[in-house]
Amino acid sequence: MTMKLSGKVEKKTKLRQPALKFLDIAQTSKVFRGVVVAANCLDKAKVGGGPNKNKTICAECGATRPGGLAGATWDVVHGYPFCSDGCTTSFFQKLKQKYIQQIKNLDKLTEEEKRDFIDQIENGLPGNFDNILQQAKIINQNRGGNDLFSEIQKAIQEIEAELLKEPVITSEELDADSPIGWKEELESVSGLADLNNKKEIILKAIKEKRALKTKTPLKIFLQQIIQQIKSELNKKPKLQELDPSQYEKTKISLLDQQLKDEGLNDSNMDEETKAALKEAKQNPTPENITKAEEKIHQNGANNNLDNLLTQTLNKLKKGNLTESEKQAAISKIIEFILSENKYQREAYKLKKSKVDALLAELRGEKNNQEGVPLTRVIIITALIVLPLIIVFILIRRARRRRLN
Repeated sequence: MTMKLSGKVEKKTKLRQPALKFLDIAQTSKVFRGVVVAANCLDKAKVGGGPNKNKTICAECGATRPGGLAGATWDVVHGYPFCSDGCTTSFFQKLKQKYIQQIKNLDKLTEEEKRDFIDQIENGLPGNFDNILQQAKIINQNRGGNDLFSEIQKAIQEIEAELLKEPVITSEELDADSPIGWKEELESVSGLADLNNKKEIILKAIKEKRALKTKTPLKIFLQQIIQQIKSELNKKPKLQELDPSQYEKTKISLLDQQLKDEGLNDSNMDEETKAALKEAKQNPTPENITKAEEKIHQNGANNNLDNLLTQTLNKLKKGNLTESEKQAAISKIIEFILSENKYQREAYKLKKSKVDALLAELRGEKNNQEGVPLTRVIIITALIVLPLIIVFILIRRARRRRLN
């Protein structure tokens, strides 16, 4: 907006009310004693009522203090009681980060606008966070943007509903496969496509965990039997002393059975597995046997993933996969990499780039230029550039003739 002063057009300076720096809330907490309306994105700590009657509960760490706040040194900051300055700072830093993440998720705001709103959150008071976020959402909505935060909440509700189906899968069981927790995975997405991808992976993980609770696959059943035999052998170490040859035969036969279960032979066994197996058969100590077993299971998982990727890629190259067949292939790959089997997860780590690229291609997300052979790129470039060079040379010759 501009305004005319003394015949000159001058810009009207946009003034923002100074905000109290909130980074050191612990030092200023006593200023805010008493109950003030707090932001509603975190559960409010309760003082009194029910089993917590006459107790004060720290909003950050959950520590309790009998007798409410009377005579206590605790602070109440924006309606939240805290047992220490450290808890106060930690709580409000987390509160700010939740609002900042919601602003980052607004897809139609420019980076400059996001920085401006984030700056207001960083330097403002919690009572203003809702208004700041609402202003950002209105701008984003007016530009036709998506409210990614709302979509994330819908995804969380969908997954929570899926967890409650029988047999119930707990959040703790689901979090076992994630380094930061499944909810945090969803809250950290970069866009709708990323959200849908992670939601799909989590739902597949739930189905797999539920399937394991309802039935025991044959392979797992065989592994359990082998484990029982090994346990019995370990319980009776005298067998090795009384009949060493029989003990060795039993151990080696177990290794042979595991090779069969994993579908391994000389043609598809890697060198590390061959070496470990040879060492275990020549000197069947517990350490050598364990090492050979680990190599066998990992080799089997690696081969299974390689076969799955090769078969899927060959079908994809033929170009006759329907959408339903692509979805089935995606589900099969995701089911493999999200397995509770540690060897399958390790196989995925070894082939992560290849697996992710194939999944992206199946979903239609792969850039058509990726994977083009270098020789082909050179030929295409030459065909484009060569005619231009020829034309340039002809033009120069024509100019020289005119000058002559």
